[in-house]
Amino acid sequence: MIDKQKPLTNTTLQQAIFDHIRRQVPPEQNLAGVLAGLLHLQKGAVYKRLSGATPLTLEELAILAEHFALPVHKLFYPDKQVFMAEFSAAVAPVSVMEYLRLLDADLSPLAGDPSVRVWHVTVGLPDFYYYYFEELTLFQVFTWERMVWSNPAWQSRRFSLDIPEKKEILALTTRLANYFSRLPVVEIWNEYVLDNFFQQLLYVAQSRLYEEKEDMLRLLAAATRLVEHLENMAFHNCRFVPGGSLSGHAPAWSLYFNETMKNNIFFLVENKHGAAVYAALDNPNFFKTTDSGVVTHIRRVFDRLIAQAVPVGGTDSRYHHAYFEKLKKRLAFFEEQVERVLGGG
Repeated sequence: MIDKQKPLTNTTLQQAIFDHIRRQVPPEQNLAGVLAGLLHLQKGAVYKRLSGATPLTLEELAILAEHFALPVHKLFYPDKQVFMAEFSAAVAPVSVMEYLRLLDADLSPLAGDPSVRVWHVTVGLPDFYYYYFEELTLFQVFTWERMVWSNPAWQSRRFSLDIPEKKEILALTTRLANYFSRLPVVEIWNEYVLDNFFQQLLYVAQSRLYEEKEDMLRLLAAATRLVEHLENMAFHNCRFVPGGSLSGHAPAWSLYFNETMKNNIFFLVENKHGAAVYAALDNPNFFKTTDSGVVTHIRRVFDRLIAQAVPVGGTDSRYHHAYFEKLKKRLAFFEEQVERVLGGG
């Protein structure tokens, strides 16, 4: 990294750039060879740039910055407390398939990586659990398209379990659910973790934004199955798809309850290559950053929250039954309201 106490020069900047790149190139690969291929240079010319004898051109810097995701803001402005982040809504605007493919691109490499560790803190249930059930998945899609992204093509549509995009959506969400189930995760929830879904369901019922009343009743039944499945997974301290069998190779799942947590929603994902933080903004849209300062801060936030939390997973947890009874009471409360609205429709 650049020494903040020394003035920035072409040589120190170039050295900082190559130091950052060296940390990303595997030891078994020849750095000069990698750079020669990227920059279309002979190795001799690359070595001159590595030594600082020849400065990088703006075009070469742009190529390296894009390929290695260089933190240009830190390289040029080391004293400024800023960081780079990707925003999902900018990459995949108002399109459920673009959004799901974005998740797939991030998640699929992690599913087979034994070095992955995931921490998740949320006041709303992760969408991956809704993907376990067809009805809940399609309801999520409807709320995203119509209410979050305000997609014009969906403004005249009402919720239905029979939509043209169904097969394509479910193929991808099923894959995402399977990927997520293969990751070792430590999660912290509060007792209102399902309330956002319940509120959306009630709103759709009250606003008559559904095609068939039977579809709404199927949603309520799927919500009941979801809570039962979450309770079963927590009891066994591992995650598995509904109807699936427990495996000795299933990754560990540690679930905690924190009643003081109000509005944190983030994932911290680490593996042998580094770490990234995903934070919700206008859910399901999210920020993603690999900034080391943010990662360090979020680790501390998680440590603070876990110190105030109690485990609700495992056969010996005295909080397991109490926590899921709270979820079931919340479910029953909203079920009654939705059914009353549907009955009067």
